[in-house]
Amino acid sequence: MNKLKISFSIVASAALVLGGAVSAQAYPVGQDTQILLSKTSAIRSGSMIKVKAKNVDRDCEVIFSIEGPFREEEDFDLASAFSGKNYSTAYTALQVPESPGEYKVVADYEASCQKTGSNVNRDKVSFQVGKITSLTTPTVVSTQLLLKKKPTLNFTGNLKVRSSLAGTPTALAGQKVSVVVSVTPAAGGNPVSLPAIIVTTDAAGNYSGKQALTTKNLKGSYSVKATFVGDKVYSAATSSATTGISIASVRAKAAAAKAAALKAAVRSANITKLTR
Repeated sequence: MNKLKISFSIVASAALVLGGAVSAQAYPVGQDTQILLSKTSAIRSGSMIKVKAKNVDRDCEVIFSIEGPFREEEDFDLASAFSGKNYSTAYTALQVPESPGEYKVVADYEASCQKTGSNVNRDKVSFQVGKITSLTTPTVVSTQLLLKKKPTLNFTGNLKVRSSLAGTPTALAGQKVSVVVSVTPAAGGNPVSLPAIIVTTDAAGNYSGKQALTTKNLKGSYSVKATFVGDKVYSAATSSATTGISIASVRAKAAAAKAAALKAAVRSANITKLTR
């Protein structure tokens, strides 16, 4: 949190102490205060949006700010406006964050500007910068362990993108996803992260890959974390899953499969003898 945001928090707290709980007064009487934005979706990072407060008592100062998934180095933007004779502020410019994501414009009122209304969200309005991505929880296919001479941990997942605030997520193809498998030993101890594997999503947004294992890490719990870095167009996304591997269970499956194959081979050989 930067200094400007801290200073604003102190001012807001002081207003609450001096004026009591801020319950804003809506004008005309009976109409909830509204926060209006010039745009709510597909906003270019670092650009400007305009915001106004409607149905606010005359001469009330309204302070607009933005909250959301800021990066550490990003600035916290503030703007203020006074309500006029039409019980509304003029449209006021706010710079949107550089990082794509979903944010909210927050309106704070002077403590003396009491307001009424049943809409609990009247002081916050959501907007979207860039396109929002999401990763499904990785699926780990543990049954491949020890069924081959070189055991592997297979994983799959999916990457989606939402282009508008209320839009339906769709597949995001041709994007690179970094997958890191970490092993927590069954006997205890700190998890060990294996080298990252870079995979690319297909036309349906799906990705898949394999992590080679050794005899040193065959027992334990596996945490599979997928990360999409994002850029100024797409937001970043992460998703992870942890799975416990039962070596005894996998070995039992391997033994059962081998026994079934041997039984089938013996049966086939016996049939061949009988038909000669």
